[in-house]
Amino acid sequence: MEPAVLLTVDGAIAEIRLNRPQVLNALDTRLTVDFRDAVEAVAERRDLAVVLIRGAGRAFCSGMDLDELHQGTLDPRHFPWWERSLRRLELMDALVVAAIHGYCVGGGLQLALACDLRLVAAGTQLSLPAAEEGLIPGMSVFRLARFVGMGRAKSLILGGQRLDAEQAQRMGLADEVLPTSGFDAAVEERVAALAAGHSDAARHCKRLLDVGWTQGFDEFLRLYLDSQERVRSGPDRDRFAHVYQQRKAQRRARRGSP
Repeated sequence: MEPAVLLTVDGAIAEIRLNRPQVLNALDTRLTVDFRDAVEAVAERRDLAVVLIRGAGRAFCSGMDLDELHQGTLDPRHFPWWERSLRRLELMDALVVAAIHGYCVGGGLQLALACDLRLVAAGTQLSLPAAEEGLIPGMSVFRLARFVGMGRAKSLILGGQRLDAEQAQRMGLADEVLPTSGFDAAVEERVAALAAGHSDAARHCKRLLDVGWTQGFDEFLRLYLDSQERVRSGPDRDRFAHVYQQRKAQRRARRGSP
């Protein structure tokens, strides 16, 4: 049986691909376990700059496998496994990018919310229908309002609102909407650029953004100043100084040209 999740690593970029295309990458126990293992395999790797998450076939993820759920065969550990994996994405040093196409429903949108950036193909449909199916939509009840505000979060979760890609972008759920034609190539181009520009400063920024919701100002200021000092004297200092000198020389050369 083919794995329900495929993990590949190419240099500083890892790709986690949901791989149940015949059911639009619906989340069953096997996929949840394979996804957990893939996330654990990359979570502590300092050599990775970007982790790209995408879905095989016609969709990113269509949410819970309702056949498994209603037949009573879903492992009860699915929910803690899944939520711990999403938290690992939020806490890992690498930048996590979701490449979303087709359908991003239920657990698919929960996954997207745990990523740092969301690149969405035009025509994608996004929703959180769990309450209509007798479930709570995971920790999106914690995350979603931070993206879109409480009123919109209630409309999506309680009112069953469906979004297209452009609506999701206006709400703040999609960071960029890309044409369906050439979507994969455009995603790979952006991921390569992100990997090339990744730095120790970016890692610290991600951590600070994550904890900023829960810290008081004075505690957060202490964390920020500590991180700033670590970055300023860290391994990227000489690299960025060299880049600055190169750009400065280029500006001088342009001013001196006819």
